[in-house]
Amino acid sequence: MFVPLSIFITVGGGAAILVIVLGVAYMRTKRSEKAKTEFLSIAAHHIRTPLTLVKWTLAEFLEGNYGSFTDEQKHMFENLIERNEQLVRFVRSLLDVTRIEKKSTVLHKERVSMSPFLEELFRRLEPLATKRGMQFSKEVASGMPECLIDAEAVSRVLENIVENAVVYNKPQGSIEAKARTEGSGVVIRVRDTGIGISKNELLHIGAKFFRAKNAKQHAAQGTGLGVFTAREIVRMHGGNVAYESTEGKGTTVIIRLPVASGSAPVAKNGK
Repeated sequence: MFVPLSIFITVGGGAAILVIVLGVAYMRTKRSEKAKTEFLSIAAHHIRTPLTLVKWTLAEFLEGNYGSFTDEQKHMFENLIERNEQLVRFVRSLLDVTRIEKKSTVLHKERVSMSPFLEELFRRLEPLATKRGMQFSKEVASGMPECLIDAEAVSRVLENIVENAVVYNKPQGSIEAKARTEGSGVVIRVRDTGIGISKNELLHIGAKFFRAKNAKQHAAQGTGLGVFTAREIVRMHGGNVAYESTEGKGTTVIIRLPVASGSAPVAKNGK
């Protein structure tokens, strides 16, 4: 049974000492967490620069700046670039997490017209699915109002969500991205036909480092950091992220972003 620490202080000197010991332990834990966060931040910064240099060098080789290559060699360079990009995204996730924990994330918000923004973003994300042999459909309502957002940060959020929809999908699966105005917010839904998430584990989605059991079996790589940072970035915009899923059938990620104050009214349902 939980007993407030303040009660212990009134019982006697021994209990008061217990309170002090617990307080010291708590402070040590906080210092340990701060040291861990600082270490991750420094390590990520030091790793990011050489990874970027490797990416540029591989791209130059692939472009033929150092001579011609066989198709097999080109395929090898393409695989190396893809692996390098995975590491770059992982390091970026680490940096995002450390900034969130240090409360030092800086968002450069501006009023963005959501219809053209999302149309273009989904167009750029479509190849993530099609190059894996999956269908990608998009439906963005016209005339949606403006939202006050950091466009780059929101783009990273949706890139992570679409990428997960691809990674945890089934062969020849499909992904559907929709956006429309609902009430005082812009709602974005990304639905896949993948492995889904069990009802019990769905409650933990978005927790730092959490990955569902079937996700680990389906794809060994992954950290759960992308889902955590996506949720936190949306929250920093005053929005929220929700999940609907059926194991074995697929998942729908629902993002809601508030409409910017004074944004022009739109027709009912964002159409």
